[in-house]
Amino acid sequence: MKDETVNDNIVTYRLTDGSYLIAEELDINEENCAIYVMSPFELIREDGKLDLVQWAITDPDFPVELNSTTVISRSITASFLQKIYKDCSLYNKILSSYSDLDDTDSMQDIYDQVDNLDTLDEFWNKLSKDKTSRWDWSAN
Repeated sequence: MKDETVNDNIVTYRLTDGSYLIAEELDINEENCAIYVMSPFELIREDGKLDLVQWAITDPDFPVELNSTTVISRSITASFLQKIYKDCSLYNKILSSYSDLDDTDSMQDIYDQVDNLDTLDEFWNKLSKDKTSRWDWSAN
């Protein structure tokens, strides 16, 4: 029986340098010897642990082209690794969206709102009590 959570598009590649990549496979172009993938992560096995490290420092929404002559093998990724891969990929997209917030054009509205707080000084001054208030008394 095939596990329903397995996604056939998430593939593990063994490269000629001995490393493993996990990525979402988009297309294979046999004429150009190219494999197009999204969000590739390198699988690192060390001291009985598995780590996924972002392999290509690119925008998560743009495909990466692998040279198929550097791929030794290709297989569907195990379901437990697919879950880890999906979590890492989602985390990477969230981090990317936060870095997009640093764009000054998109932040200008927020800056304007903060600047408008300075104009509220008059309002706050009306709320302050003068020293003759009944709460500011001292015993004789």
